[in-house]
Amino acid sequence: MPRSVDHELRRSAVCDAVVDIARARGFAAVTFRSVAQDIGASTSAVTHYFRSRDELLSVAVRREVGQRRSELEAAIHGRTGPDAVRAVIDWCVVGAGGAAQQFWLALLVGAATEPVVSAALTEFDASWDELVSGILHAGEGTAEDKTALVDSLGVLVDGLTVSALLPGRELPDARRRQVVDAWLKSLGS
Repeated sequence: MPRSVDHELRRSAVCDAVVDIARARGFAAVTFRSVAQDIGASTSAVTHYFRSRDELLSVAVRREVGQRRSELEAAIHGRTGPDAVRAVIDWCVVGAGGAAQQFWLALLVGAATEPVVSAALTEFDASWDELVSGILHAGEGTAEDKTALVDSLGVLVDGLTVSALLPGRELPDARRRQVVDAWLKSLGS
């Protein structure tokens, strides 16, 4: 009698494996074979769902980025002004957790060599800019100043995220929150 396979569950397991491999070893290590090995199946179990490596990366990365975006939106739901900014930064640099930060770093590095990863990152960056602009642009100032503010928040988040992953140079959560407070204070918030 043929085995019954939950296709949605299998497809999800494949995507989870892509994320796990990318987080641990980078996107260059993501192959049909490495994914199959990670889920304990044959390569045909992966190629059954994804025709190409690009499709595999695209689906897995977009799913992961979408999940992170949903978590971020939930973290800021109902908040405005400095409280919303603090929630964005706090979620990104503390609340997302180490696994999400490792994936984010892999995404940033992988974007340099993987066009599919670069495209997903570009999509996310556009949605990030829109989200953050909505929070930060309530005040006065030129469009150029507001764009610089959005960019500085991105740099702050990226720097605090990377600093959490550098062995021997990690900033404890309390210290990272102090950095956030100093940045907000410099804005008059």
